[in-house]
Amino acid sequence: MKQGAVTRDEAIKRVFEQLNIINDGKQKVGEPNTSFLSQECVCIHCESAGDIYCYYRHHLQEIEEYLLQQDIPYYVRQAKDYWLVKYDKEADL
Repeated sequence: MKQGAVTRDEAIKRVFEQLNIINDGKQKVGEPNTSFLSQECVCIHCESAGDIYCYYRHHLQEIEEYLLQQDIPYYVRQAKDYWLVKYDKEADL
């Protein structure tokens, strides 16, 4: 990693702080990240294209609903233990 580089988690934390969004940190059993959709929406807003790894079906459904609402082109690839959502805001629909 380059010196001074910011990790994705640090970037998300900074944006949350700027927007005054509080992540209470309470976790559901079996689900490591309850703010999944919020974090991914911040990343989608900041990045023109990217990959989202979904390990839970309801995360996949939430991301698909959000991308459809925002008219962002995407496709989903299923792997053994997860789904990979690839999106590109600059692609033609």
